[in-house]
Amino acid sequence: MPTLSRRELAGGAAAVAAQPALMAGGQAAPAAPRMPVWMMPPPWTGNGQCLRELINRPDEWRRTRAAIDGMGYWPWLLNVHFSDAEIRTFFSRMAEWKLPCNMEVPVLKKEVPTARESFAQLEGFTKRFRPLGWKVEAFSFDEPAYASRHILGYTPQRCSEETAAYIGTLRVVEPMASVCAIEPYPALTVDELRGFVDNLQTRCAATGVKGIDTLRLDVDWAGMGSHLSGLWKEVRAVEEHCRAAGVKFSLICWASDYPYLAEQGMTHGMTWYTGVMHTAQAYALAGGRPDHYMVESWVHCPEHAVPEESLESFSRSVLDLAALVRARKPAKPAAAPAPAPVVVAPDYAAEAARLTDLMHRTFWRPTARQYAAPVRSAETVDSEGVRNNAYVLWPALVALSALTAGEKAQPGRYARTIAEVYDGLEAYYDPAAHAYNAWLTFPGNRDRYYDDNAWAVVTLVEAYDATRQARYRDRATEIMRRFMPQGWSERKPGGMTWGVDPTKAGTGDRGACSTSGAALAALALGRVGIDKEANIAFAGKAVDWVLQTLKDSDGLIRDGLGAPDWHMNATKWTYNTGVPIQVCVELHALTGDAERLKQAQALAEAVMDLSKRLYDGLVQDPARRHWYDASFFVHYLIDGLLALHKSGGDARILAEVRRNADYAVVRLRDPADGLYWRNWRLWMIGRPQYEDWTRMTGQTHRLEADESERSKEKDQMSKPVDQRPLVKTLLANAAIARMMWSLAAAK
Repeated sequence: MPTLSRRELAGGAAAVAAQPALMAGGQAAPAAPRMPVWMMPPPWTGNGQCLRELINRPDEWRRTRAAIDGMGYWPWLLNVHFSDAEIRTFFSRMAEWKLPCNMEVPVLKKEVPTARESFAQLEGFTKRFRPLGWKVEAFSFDEPAYASRHILGYTPQRCSEETAAYIGTLRVVEPMASVCAIEPYPALTVDELRGFVDNLQTRCAATGVKGIDTLRLDVDWAGMGSHLSGLWKEVRAVEEHCRAAGVKFSLICWASDYPYLAEQGMTHGMTWYTGVMHTAQAYALAGGRPDHYMVESWVHCPEHAVPEESLESFSRSVLDLAALVRARKPAKPAAAPAPAPVVVAPDYAAEAARLTDLMHRTFWRPTARQYAAPVRSAETVDSEGVRNNAYVLWPALVALSALTAGEKAQPGRYARTIAEVYDGLEAYYDPAAHAYNAWLTFPGNRDRYYDDNAWAVVTLVEAYDATRQARYRDRATEIMRRFMPQGWSERKPGGMTWGVDPTKAGTGDRGACSTSGAALAALALGRVGIDKEANIAFAGKAVDWVLQTLKDSDGLIRDGLGAPDWHMNATKWTYNTGVPIQVCVELHALTGDAERLKQAQALAEAVMDLSKRLYDGLVQDPARRHWYDASFFVHYLIDGLLALHKSGGDARILAEVRRNADYAVVRLRDPADGLYWRNWRLWMIGRPQYEDWTRMTGQTHRLEADESERSKEKDQMSKPVDQRPLVKTLLANAAIARMMWSLAAAK
């Protein structure tokens, strides 16, 4: 017979476990200015009496309202117990009080056993609520792992598939909301909880969906001290596992002893209050430090939510819990072993030249006048004849950018090679469209992208700067004048469209890559005197759109808006923030606008925060973290940071860039051939790289072999990803070559 969860013991409703919107991003986030505390009033007494008191008697819990970071409820109970007028008042009050609203939803319950049925139930409620002011910043799922195993009899795989499907649908409909899963302990064991987190995040990643942001644990501490097994140290083990997986950990504070005492007739007016305080204090004694707390009641107490002066009220327990946890002394930093030594490249210029020469020698195919891979791999095209396994446009542009950086550093070394590559790129150019296609130009091909062509403009202006060949500048001018304006929209939501061909997925999206890239392209031409005023004006308008629309509360830039419903893609790649930094720096250089420099500095501060999304949150020790991305995105971030360093001379910027570059030289360069891997995340390459990461960080995760690091030859595709041969790619090596040239030029 399975161990009962506390909700079954209590015989009540599910508990909300919503979290602040600031927690979106999936990686470990920095400590907030104050420990976040949320509240969820008891629903049962008087069919919502406590929530009505909070709504109708606001003067009686002013201090509590100022102390909390959000409040929530259950949509199905709103639907059952409250009138339209009451619900409208509820959402209006939440907006007036500036309190984020959180909703707990049943997922995989007996009455809604699939993701589709679970979400359909939520949609039924929201159909009524949306006209009444529905605005929800966070959702939490009521024990999907527990219900899957002990009620529905699902396998862990089925649980992760269904839960991931629900998350995927929810993130489309509510793209700005954070997602939390509530699970019980010790009704689920530590291993079951760990497995649920890992399986769910892996399944979400495999389907292109951002997984849960938070796991909130509901600890039946009274039960585990009597007839159930369980220890606070095991709760802490779950917390540590969540952090290693890049998931926030939250603790529900409640009177776990209330159901047992009620059976004995031994409850009193302070039972709830003392239970809430005990939860936080007992976990603190075990060394636990949640990322945030939820004070939540699904049992039949307290009877009243106000006034906060009464120790028997729900609001008073929240007020005093907030004071208690925020008064806790900061954790003493643990004495960690010294990080593994990193051998700094003795000469960035020498490494840049070595890699640029090796890159071109390895991947350039003179007979086709194209870059091509020895075997089919990421970014190559399965074509005929000499063009088989040749690369699409973007990797070739990054390679051209590395060559132009080398020519600028060592005049005369790469000028002829630049000309040869440029001539080869003519096969991609469509003169009628005044733009490059992602692959070769042929009749009817509309596979053109605004970000590709923005990088073409930037790179061609760089080639002009390095060689003074006017044809590069003139081609860049043609693209900027004749093609790029078609992608900009003044109509809502604004921004730069990603692509042209509506038959290709995502081409209507408004992205950071296309909009920031177009701004940088305009400034590149403005810098050499082409349409200077117009290009500066456009760049300012474009980067303002990015900062106003895509900048998240943590200071980082999200990926973009997805067409046609303009849902937010909350992924944060390094280049999403790196390119706007460079745009702001160049706007400052061209206009003298000091505000632009401040914007760049603010973005850089967010970028260099080791606890934020751009760093590998799987690594528990912040000092051992590096950027969570791939080389071909990191080099854009490095360009932005080095441009800012040049304008202001902040030593921290150069030190952080060098630290990550040195990591690449030591960890990503394969001594067997001198070429580099793609991933900054060693645990996504191969077994030797994973073992290197384990030694360096002092912890384990699992090898998650990235398909883009592997052969895509037809005879390999039937094998599991981790059994396919590892291969090197042009995109990775061109990006790191460019990166090394940039570092060589930095002072």
